[in-house]
Amino acid sequence: MEIAQWHEQKSRWACDAKTLTVALRSGVLMFQGRSAATKAMLDAASILVLNETNGSYIEEEDDDWDDSSFLSGCNEFEVSNFLFAFAIAKRFDGAVFDVLTDRMADDDILASCDPSSASRAMWSTSMLLLLDDAGGSRSGNSLRNESFLRERIFDLFHSLSPVLLSSSLSPTDKSMAMWAMAKSQ
Repeated sequence: MEIAQWHEQKSRWACDAKTLTVALRSGVLMFQGRSAATKAMLDAASILVLNETNGSYIEEEDDDWDDSSFLSGCNEFEVSNFLFAFAIAKRFDGAVFDVLTDRMADDDILASCDPSSASRAMWSTSMLLLLDDAGGSRSGNSLRNESFLRERIFDLFHSLSPVLLSSSLSPTDKSMAMWAMAKSQ
């Protein structure tokens, strides 16, 4: 969390996507479910993932800014693992969900996506959909929210299906993808 807060104060990235991926994956696998131990890590990831611009200086003495977002520099492995971390931690954040699923469906991600990342993203989005927070049951508009999320997941599955159909899948990838498809219906 201190790294993300430092980023907000200094207007530059203090953490790269690979470091964030390793920290999140390790943390949520050690402390699964809704855990105080992973809250700070997921809060920090949310700050970085949702930030529109990285604000990194191209040159320190130059006032030009590199306006690419943190998320635009992430590859398919990192994006699918961010989704995985939120799913394992049982934490649904609509804004984070939106940007991660949008990024997962980007052309550059799809062009380099491997079956393991595709099935991980599918499994994770389906797990997130099953959470009470995702359905909006607390806000009273659960049918509308759930319908919107199911449509969003369907679109992501449609984008990822060529990756799954064009390659041989491991048994784990097959079971994750099949479970995700069944649960999203």
